[in-house]
Amino acid sequence: MLGTPQTAPAVSPATEQANPSVLVTELRPGNGRAIQPGDLVTVHFQVETSEGRELANTRKRGLPYSVEFRLTDSFWSAMLTGMRAGGERKLALPSDLYFGQNGVSGVVPSGTTLLAKIQVVSATPNTKPVGDTVAVKK
Repeated sequence: MLGTPQTAPAVSPATEQANPSVLVTELRPGNGRAIQPGDLVTVHFQVETSEGRELANTRKRGLPYSVEFRLTDSFWSAMLTGMRAGGERKLALPSDLYFGQNGVSGVVPSGTTLLAKIQVVSATPNTKPVGDTVAVKK
């Protein structure tokens, strides 16, 4: 179980935060430049409900996940803004960033906070748009 971050948003002075309603605990800062809009970002992540129900875990699946970083996607923007390759953080994401107040019937109760842990494996400038998501096997 991930557990809710216990602090107010804890970001380093050099880190921007996309959404002030997200609780962030930096576990490891990473190195290199901060992720930029348009970058192709490869991550490992785990997401569960505040009740402890696991919704996604890329390590269990054996595949990292790649996404084109866009500031218009509130879920990924909240998770990745200010991160660097090698960085790791835990987040508590309010329901308005993903499924809204309705949740997903039988999976995510309405109004549930999601708890996430994310590690940036790599971030590279994207020279061609790839759409929203790409699965990458390493």
